[in-house]
Amino acid sequence: MSDLQSLSQLNEKYQFGIVIKDPASSAEIEQAIDPIVFNYDFYSSSALLCYEQEFDFDTQSKSFLELIVNRSN
Repeated sequence: MSDLQSLSQLNEKYQFGIVIKDPASSAEIEQAIDPIVFNYDFYSSSALLCYEQEFDFDTQSKSFLELIVNRSN
């Protein structure tokens, strides 16, 4: 992935990819591909965990919806 601050921070937390400093560098891209392919299950499950904890609407809205339901009772 590109070395964008928001992506890099998520990747530090979940380790779902490899940050590439220079996206125009084919050598750097090649170096990133091999470990991902070799450890695909790890990176795939890390990406899914990141999605579920950071972006999944059901997960993110659960505590808010519980708060609304509890206040209406």
